[in-house]
Amino acid sequence: MNIDFGLSVTFDGKSYTLMIGDHIKEYPIGGLICEYCRLKPTEIKNIILSLSRLDSEATPGNADFVYEQFHKKLYEVFPPVMATMISLEFSHGMEDFMKAISENIVDMYINEYFKSN
Repeated sequence: MNIDFGLSVTFDGKSYTLMIGDHIKEYPIGGLICEYCRLKPTEIKNIILSLSRLDSEATPGNADFVYEQFHKKLYEVFPPVMATMISLEFSHGMEDFMKAISENIVDMYINEYFKSN
């Protein structure tokens, strides 16, 4: 079940303050979405290719390991809003794929994915 949650942000009437773990950053009005809109999907490719265990068997343990690496590298490369949004999207995809594996419906999942994209 993919349940989204938002970023921890406060607004003081003049600016937004984002709080994610040890990331605290102030943004002007409109700044949060502008940061995310600057993302080019090709910027994510090198991060994905740098992860270890990508060619390992798709198991919950390997998926968790790969996701943790990915999450950490995102925060090293991207500002917090972009890193969080990318991380959430990938975690949802991984969750759906691991569910397809456990239900033995990977072929159906892949076929449906490529039909919708």
